[in-house]
Amino acid sequence: MSIIVPAAGTFGSSGTSGTTFSVSSNTSGQTGAVVIVVIMTSGTAGGSFTQTAGPTWTGLGAAGALQTDSNANAGGTFQSMIAWSPPWPGGGAGPTATFSYPNSGRWAYDTIWVYADWATVNLDAAASADISTTAGTTQSINAASASQAAEASIILTANQKNAVGTGSTTWTKPTGWTSFDTQAEAGTAATYGELTTVGYKVPVGSGSVAPGTYTLSQSCYSNAYQLLFSAPTLPSPGRVSSQAIKRAAFY
Repeated sequence: MSIIVPAAGTFGSSGTSGTTFSVSSNTSGQTGAVVIVVIMTSGTAGGSFTQTAGPTWTGLGAAGALQTDSNANAGGTFQSMIAWSPPWPGGGAGPTATFSYPNSGRWAYDTIWVYADWATVNLDAAASADISTTAGTTQSINAASASQAAEASIILTANQKNAVGTGSTTWTKPTGWTSFDTQAEAGTAATYGELTTVGYKVPVGSGSVAPGTYTLSQSCYSNAYQLLFSAPTLPSPGRVSSQAIKRAAFY
């Protein structure tokens, strides 16, 4: 059985200035659901993302701390991070959290959520963040290694246009993956446009999972991520029957 990525929910938002980002995703009360978010901001470099409200979410830093990835490029600097919620215990709409960055700037964020209807999903592996300070319309996402079959690959990207100017950027997801949602904050004559994206592939087999590249409608600098989520495998019907017979014989 595969992990499930629903096709419904509140996905993300964007804005021209801000330091506080209230993240939510309507998981319809699905027990065990995990919400994943990517946030980017062009606020002045030197700060770090922190969580200020909600149950503690996990990031890519040491011991699960939030990790701020700065992209200092020829056109400017932006920061991004990804984080994921603890499994939702069920009931209500779903997990919420508030994150902040100390310096106000243009921003965007996107969310996606996953669950298994027979068990709680857990992070199996995370690829190293792919920080590209070379602008281009083709950017890459690093590979990660799945320890078992039927996992879910979640890809998240943060992209900043390499020149000021109006218009929004769009993406084309890697071959074999599905685009879940995008959030674009268009640039102006004096500011750089921003784009966050989330996508997925389910199931993926064990071993190396390599999304490869994605393309953008405008040349961008990019931070890209991949997470692999797994759930305990169900025993085969034959094994269940065998175990039941043995227990019956013992008692």
